[in-house]
Amino acid sequence: DARVVEEETLSLFEAFHSKEEEKNLGVFQASSSKQSLSSLSELFRSSKQLKEGNRGGFVDESFPDSWQSILGFSISRNILERDAKENFSWTNPSGPEWKLLGKVEDAGIYPGILGDSHLQAALASLSYSPKAIERLLLSREPERANEDFVSVAICIDGIWEEVPVGLNLPVSHSTGRLAFTASEPEALWVPYLEKAYAKAFGGYSNLAFGLPREVLRDLTGAPTQTTLISVEHREKLWKKMFHAKKEGHFVVGGSDDLDYGGEAFIEKVGVVGRFSYVILGCFEVEEVEGGWTLFKPEAREGPRGK
Repeated sequence: DARVVEEETLSLFEAFHSKEEEKNLGVFQASSSKQSLSSLSELFRSSKQLKEGNRGGFVDESFPDSWQSILGFSISRNILERDAKENFSWTNPSGPEWKLLGKVEDAGIYPGILGDSHLQAALASLSYSPKAIERLLLSREPERANEDFVSVAICIDGIWEEVPVGLNLPVSHSTGRLAFTASEPEALWVPYLEKAYAKAFGGYSNLAFGLPREVLRDLTGAPTQTTLISVEHREKLWKKMFHAKKEGHFVVGGSDDLDYGGEAFIEKVGVVGRFSYVILGCFEVEEVEGGWTLFKPEAREGPRGK
């Protein structure tokens, strides 16, 4: 709900920021349902503590630049340990064109090999309310010479936490590009927010499955509502969705796993199976002579081609 984010949830961020000014955010009180290998108080030590504890700069021992951070502790691993060791390296994007928050609304969110479309859909939806993204970045526009981490705010089990992550990102050896979610060079908030979310869940591979509503809750602190799609209730569903967009809510949808997203399924319904989508808008138009024609916009070049 965009209005909830603007009017209510962001007030939590304001309290979060004022708390940061008054106290050190290194002491947290939260359950460990998302990260079971180490306590959250240890995992989410503030960036200040991490830097003070390592004279050489920011060192994140709880989420190092290694294959363990890619695999995590997921039972259903879609990335094997051997692949994680041999096919990935960690690189810090650099260059004058790279910016953390240069773009928000036109960030260009491009899927990688991970399969976390639920996270990408949530990020894309939130990007249409730039303040919702900007307030998640506690490190605003770090100067590369002075800052060696990005700090992100995530609402974990109802408690806002600071999640600092290093600047290095996983890169695929085969392509030489970011292995997971990529973005336009001016929108590095996308892969860094994904990295912080992966840290909160114990590893990138643990993000392979999930629901957009979970991400929206974790990144806004606001409640979410889920409506199951039913052919019998299509009119009721349309009215609900139409009203939600009219009121400025964030709306995302997910497709079923029929045929596991095979060619026949895609040809039948026009969308990829087991995938999350952003509902950009809902419109009702009057019938006109000759009818209406639907068309696909032209593809644009991105980090992974068209």
